[in-house]
Amino acid sequence: MAKYRLSFVTNSSSSSFVCDVCGETASGWDMGLSDAGMYQCENGHTICEGEVGSIDWKEFLQSVIDNDEYTSDGVKLIDKLDDMDDSEIEDLAMDYDFRYDLPHKYCPICNLSTYTDGNMLAYLLKSRELNSEEILDEIKIKFGTYDLFKEYLKGDVK
Repeated sequence: MAKYRLSFVTNSSSSSFVCDVCGETASGWDMGLSDAGMYQCENGHTICEGEVGSIDWKEFLQSVIDNDEYTSDGVKLIDKLDDMDDSEIEDLAMDYDFRYDLPHKYCPICNLSTYTDGNMLAYLLKSRELNSEEILDEIKIKFGTYDLFKEYLKGDVK
């Protein structure tokens, strides 16, 4: 028996983003990082605008502009930066699609001013020469149930 779709079908797609620092989420149809108010650093961390430190837009543009490719009226764009004020430089920076390739120096995870739980767990396991199976076995023996384990993590049980 053949199946037929009788309702309207769109080519829209939903997207969702989660900040790797604070856990804030944003989702919607045909949504990009700009709509979500987030960036993705060159190492793949997704970060809310509020979690990213202040960006030196002039320095940022100098790092992304290819001197040979970006010219305006025969003058290299990089040479024009010195004649622009801060708002002009920021407007110019917004023309570049940097939200998906934010330099790691602006990422709080990459510059180790914060961490992700996954990275912290991986570090602890490696530094103590443990593996996740050994930890799980210890948790099973010590707590017996997930509820007791959760209470322990909250600080309700010792």
